[in-house]
Amino acid sequence: MKTLYITTALLLCALLASAQSEEDALRFSRLQHYGSARMTAMGGACGALGGDLSTFAVNPGGIGVFRKSEVSFTSTLDFAKLKSGRFDHDKNTYLVGSLGFVASFVTGNAKWKYINFGFNYTNLNNFNRKGWEGGHISADNSLIDVWKLEADGTARDNLNPFTTSLAYDAYLLKRDPDNENMYTIPLADGDRMEQREEIDERGYQGEYDISVGTNYDDKLYIGATLSIQTIHFRADNMYREGVPTGEETTSLLDFFNFFQTFHTNGTGVNFKVGAIYRPIPELRLGLAVHTPTWFGMDAYVNNNVSAFYFESPDPEDPRLDWGNYAYMDFTYKLKTPWRLIASAATVLGQRAIVSLDYEYVDYTNAKFSNDGDGNDYDGYMADENTYVLGTNDMIKEVYRGTHNFRAGAEFRFTSTFSLRAGYSYWASPYAKGDLNSDNSLQTVSGGFGLNFGHFYADVSYLHKFTDENKYFYNYQNPSMPEPMTSPEVHSEFRNNEFKLTLGIRF
Repeated sequence: MKTLYITTALLLCALLASAQSEEDALRFSRLQHYGSARMTAMGGACGALGGDLSTFAVNPGGIGVFRKSEVSFTSTLDFAKLKSGRFDHDKNTYLVGSLGFVASFVTGNAKWKYINFGFNYTNLNNFNRKGWEGGHISADNSLIDVWKLEADGTARDNLNPFTTSLAYDAYLLKRDPDNENMYTIPLADGDRMEQREEIDERGYQGEYDISVGTNYDDKLYIGATLSIQTIHFRADNMYREGVPTGEETTSLLDFFNFFQTFHTNGTGVNFKVGAIYRPIPELRLGLAVHTPTWFGMDAYVNNNVSAFYFESPDPEDPRLDWGNYAYMDFTYKLKTPWRLIASAATVLGQRAIVSLDYEYVDYTNAKFSNDGDGNDYDGYMADENTYVLGTNDMIKEVYRGTHNFRAGAEFRFTSTFSLRAGYSYWASPYAKGDLNSDNSLQTVSGGFGLNFGHFYADVSYLHKFTDENKYFYNYQNPSMPEPMTSPEVHSEFRNNEFKLTLGIRF
């Protein structure tokens, strides 16, 4: 029987067989198609409505609904909050929500009434969050114990340059005097360490949509979009373990830090087709298909381990702080999953709108591949009985397909003033039984619109909330009956977004 060998330590720092984790595939695949203030206020449920530049990224058939040319711009203020244990931190950001135009032309054909061309930029993802997670005290184990397990049996020159070698240089690992390929650590049985991590993530994922569509007899609206996505993401995270305040210890170690900077940029392309059909004036039905996005990515990783001691661990050097760093840059490719979006909306007497969107995404279809730099994202047989899971194996193990829902409503009080509200639900992408199997993402939103004919202004507010559970480390190999894990860390993420869209029709 084959044995699965799973090794993970911290979110981004494994760097064993490959340079990416399954979390990166999810981060760049779990999208929120909002864009304009109107679409945001209605929970993103505009797939069967059209008539909004942001729908190019959801259902390209929406471009066929336009009867006039239009230019619009959306500003976004994002207020992000991270709460974990006793820690509570805010991070505020300004973003461009959307920017684009549509050019509408009358064809003169009795049936094919309009042909429209459009370009729009939409912000799909906001990666900004900052704060401390954890703060738990562990008496059972430490990340140093994980590094010892990883290092034991390995010669000094063959230690992992991004983890155990750095720990060795910081005197967190020392050669056992009786066996130079085994290691000792500066902690004694019963020593307690407080464990926490400071995360500082920033960046965004945007999409440039080039769309074309048409209107057949005011019943069928069809369109296609060529999309170019860009990713800019940087994470500067610091994991810390230290002797709790007032705690007595027999160890020379006061605390240590494990820093990691991960920076990646990329460009990808996908294609979308969609249609909206009006069987009767009061009902609209929409359907859209999105191909995967194929990304080419550049990345940079820098790891640093630094340790601070009550007394120097080196009798020949009185220094109390020790450490080292390692870095590399590399390229890789990422393919995100397909998407299917079905929509329905009712328009009652030109005054009330109720709209629903359903989206299916199978996150197990995301896949990494190398770009000539030697990164290996697939698993391999370590020996005849042990299979080591690669990143692509972990994607299939950890994730699942999801059913996502969005709902929105609008009521037009006058020809000038409208009120809007919405709700959206993204089911957890994690497989049943996973630590985050209940990791749904939800939003509630509202807003209003002012229509002055050639000029309009829309305002929206959105509250987004999700929770996350994780281990700072989770290590297991075939010789261990149970994995070695940190205490479970629970974090709450909350975003409040305010948007203003200004547009001109002509």
